[in-house]
Amino acid sequence: MFDHIILAMFLLNVGVVYIGRQVLTRRLLKMQYVIQSHVRSPLRKWFEDVGQIGAFIFDARILLQFPIPGTVWNSTFLKVCGALVMSVCVFFHLRAKSDLGANWTNAKDGATVRKGLITTRGLYAYSRNPMYTATLGMGFVCILMTQNVFVVAMWFLLFAYLLKVIKSEETLLEQEKGEPYRAYCQRVPRFI
Repeated sequence: MFDHIILAMFLLNVGVVYIGRQVLTRRLLKMQYVIQSHVRSPLRKWFEDVGQIGAFIFDARILLQFPIPGTVWNSTFLKVCGALVMSVCVFFHLRAKSDLGANWTNAKDGATVRKGLITTRGLYAYSRNPMYTATLGMGFVCILMTQNVFVVAMWFLLFAYLLKVIKSEETLLEQEKGEPYRAYCQRVPRFI
């Protein structure tokens, strides 16, 4: 029964992230603050659509106690810690997107060409990429909850992918914002 509660918390957090992101995105689009290019690279489309769903199904199967190769431990304490920390990561992920407000764009899909200021308030005062930091945190929490070596490998793939995205966004923002963005990068770390 306790494992089912942990699974429910995992699924609830995944649902909150997905729904919260959709609601925030629609709200920002409705306010016409967001520039969207609607062009996704094939790698990004595959990773986001297939990779995320596959990873969540894999994690859920482990939490349901299906025999999955690579599971090293079955510590209930780590599962509980993971479920609690995941809720915190979900909050920070959604808060970071909300903090961006009008500055949120799909910069990884193309140019933003915005005249607005760089977001340096809220979580962006502590990290240049709090949404990605929270996403990496959620991935790490999945390691705690599943205790599976394949989930560890998935986390490293996620980290490599997000690092590539972050570097492309930083290049784009440096070109668009110039010296103010470079000064921001000097003051605030990439991750927390």
